[in-house]
Amino acid sequence: MSSLYRKYRPQTFADLIAQDHVKQTIQHQIAQGTLAHAYLFMGPRGVGKTTTARLIAKAFNCQKVQYQAGTSRDIIEPCNVCSSCVAITGGHALDVMEIDAASNTGVDHVREHIIDAIRFIPHASSFKVFIIDEVHMLSSSAFNALLKTLEEPPAHAVFILATTEIHKIPETIISRCQRFDFKRVPAKELVERLQILIKEEQVEVSDEVLYEIARHSDGCVRDAESLLGQILAIGEKTIGLKEASLVLPASNMLLVVDFAKVLLQKDAREAIRLLNTYIDQGVELSHFLEDLTAFLRTLLFVCLGGIEAAQETFQEEVQKQIVLLSQTTDSGFLTEAIERFLESRRLMKTDKIPQVSAEIAIMRLCVSQHTPHEQKKSLDIPSALESQSFLPVNKSAPSLSDNAVLSSPQENKEMIQTDKTIFDTVPVLNLEEVKEKWPQIFERLQEKHASLPLVLKAGELKNVQGNEVRVGFEYTFHVEMLNDHKHKHVIEDVLGSVLGSSSVRFSAIHQKVEADPETDQVVSKLLDAFGGSAI
Repeated sequence: MSSLYRKYRPQTFADLIAQDHVKQTIQHQIAQGTLAHAYLFMGPRGVGKTTTARLIAKAFNCQKVQYQAGTSRDIIEPCNVCSSCVAITGGHALDVMEIDAASNTGVDHVREHIIDAIRFIPHASSFKVFIIDEVHMLSSSAFNALLKTLEEPPAHAVFILATTEIHKIPETIISRCQRFDFKRVPAKELVERLQILIKEEQVEVSDEVLYEIARHSDGCVRDAESLLGQILAIGEKTIGLKEASLVLPASNMLLVVDFAKVLLQKDAREAIRLLNTYIDQGVELSHFLEDLTAFLRTLLFVCLGGIEAAQETFQEEVQKQIVLLSQTTDSGFLTEAIERFLESRRLMKTDKIPQVSAEIAIMRLCVSQHTPHEQKKSLDIPSALESQSFLPVNKSAPSLSDNAVLSSPQENKEMIQTDKTIFDTVPVLNLEEVKEKWPQIFERLQEKHASLPLVLKAGELKNVQGNEVRVGFEYTFHVEMLNDHKHKHVIEDVLGSVLGSSSVRFSAIHQKVEADPETDQVVSKLLDAFGGSAI
């Protein structure tokens, strides 16, 4: 029993998908009788290079095509019924030689199977066709041996070279061939191809499954047909996502969309909860992060004006979600998110808790981002001198005019003492007052920033020194995050508005704290993960 990609291998140029620039040129050459002696096909794996080479071999030797060559027809197909076509299709034509350069790299093989064989005229065909697959694997001496023959072959010989790594082929070889670049197949055309196959197999497969196959195949026809073959082997006559999940990686694009919505809202708590829920339901984390990165990448392209990126990759329902999300996000956040999740996917291979790196990425993405209101505030110039204008001034302290000049070190010393007297008169906060208003502070902070209260809740209010409120944290990660200027500015603004003092300051300190029994379970899991990751 043959696999689908062998069973339904294209037998005419019309069956070849997404490579119109190649087949139209070659068909026109056949019709006009202007054949090249050497072709070079390059491109990704599984997009039709070897299939096209076999079609050329059939077209060059087809008895019907030879009769039509030189006519005004631009489209000529092999008949697939003459003895030559049947022999080539069956793989036992003596005049068509397929050579795997990956297994036969040496110069001796080139001399034996090409240079010596090319001297003899075709046995039963018009042309001897040499198809060399993965030609970049040939050694330097083998390329040198092939060079002269490739430059001046007999009139009855045609070479077709195929490769996935064009940069490894010498320029002297490339210059002697007609080069054709094969491209990846768009998802829409790949789905249309799969629909033809399932119709032939008399099986119903949902479009959702077909788009998932196309997305996982990354434009490779052979991979898509192989994956479809595995799904059809389940034995069901009607196949949806539930049945296909036995073969397809356990990830769903709709789950990715739901997660992305929460992430773009910068809701760290809900994003971490969703991630762990997916993992508990059996979603493979590596595949989920791969799908998430692909989704964010497409969303980034749409934000930059490339709507066709979504149309070529996802089904219509997901396309609509991408367009909607692109209107409420920015490219800077998406770029950072892609970088962080790529790093998470790399780190998860060595973490004892696989999802911890993704959870940390979520926290950093959600907490490090400003809302527009906060961005405007962060642009204000925070100056200690401006805050002094609100401080009560000691009436007995001397003042300096704009033109005053200090004439001696003694006067400088007196001025420093005077400034100290001014700051010493600032009212001191009371610890009990701060504790009493702490719930109000949390509530006000939640209105300004969705994720900072979540991090602040992991700490413990320790003491108040002067006008400085100090909160202790067990983990250095939280201390560094909250002491960052942009986050500290937001917290101090809230403290000042609730406590009624414009000079209140905030400081996160590193020390052992007692666990809060009411702390959210998701945060507790994240804190445990941080403790094991040596942050």
